[in-house]
Amino acid sequence: MFWITVCSTASCSSSALPPWCCKSCSSNTVLTVSLRTLERACESYCQALAAEDKATVRFETPPREQLQIDFGSRQITIGNEAIKIYLFVTTLGYPRRHYAHSFRHERQLV
Repeated sequence: MFWITVCSTASCSSSALPPWCCKSCSSNTVLTVSLRTLERACESYCQALAAEDKATVRFETPPREQLQIDFGSRQITIGNEAIKIYLFVTTLGYPRRHYAHSFRHERQLV
């Protein structure tokens, strides 16, 4: 048998965490449950964690096969002047080496 502490407040039941993870409440109750009951209660949380891990699996490629490119912009302040800069960022797929360059415009350099 296992002993778990369960929170019974309504505000905690809307949380993304299981009710037994609440550490800040004073309205906790101690329950004695079997392992199978605990496994069933945790099943949906374990599935959600597994799906999250699967969604962030790193995509591996052999050397010299992939280059990731991204463009973006950012408002920065230099002195007292607000300036918009444009960023060009590349990442080599295999070694994960990065290169970044900032520009003041989006025109192509020739």
